[in-house]
Amino acid sequence: MASWKKVIVSGSNAELNNITSSGDIFAIGNISGSATSTGSFGKLAMGTDAEIYYEGDEFVINQGRNASTIFRNRGTQALRVDGGAKVGIGPDIVTPSQMLHIKTTGTTDAAITLEGPNSTWTVGNDYSDGGNLHYLIIQQ
Repeated sequence: MASWKKVIVSGSNAELNNITSSGDIFAIGNISGSATSTGSFGKLAMGTDAEIYYEGDEFVINQGRNASTIFRNRGTQALRVDGGAKVGIGPDIVTPSQMLHIKTTGTTDAAITLEGPNSTWTVGNDYSDGGNLHYLIIQQ
């Protein structure tokens, strides 16, 4: 009995139920799914300089250039890691000036809180107090 195969002709709009490959699949343009489908990739490569993958139990975002990796929330920068491993938290930090650079806008206070099972420690400024920096030094 004959085994029928589908032939995809260039310029056609093919609809396939499944695609199976033992090698690489290259695409130009977007690859998308629907709200009821799931994509599964061992490694997602973007161009030649960026990839997202799991390495054991770790989720890795690898950017191969000596440039920043930016995380945005609704289009606004929330976190930036520059090529020198300096971290900026907050909007509009182009180049973090220190290993950890926290920036806020408007009248939001910038603060760092360290919290453990037995204590909480916060350092920051208070706009309601004229923008003064408050800190506590504990000596033993």
